[in-house]
Amino acid sequence: MSDDNKTNVNLGAYLTKFSAPIAGIIAFITSLNGFLKLFADKDVGLLRAC
Repeated sequence: MSDDNKTNVNLGAYLTKFSAPIAGIIAFITSLNGFLKLFADKDVGLLRAC
């Protein structure tokens, strides 16, 4: 049973270690997409109203 706890701790440490860089990469890609869309479409904002 102690092996199960060790696996859960390792999984938690793994998620804690890699969640911030993954969130940063997603935020960078999203902001880059919005920045390029802003100039490519000559739009005033990032979201287009219907």
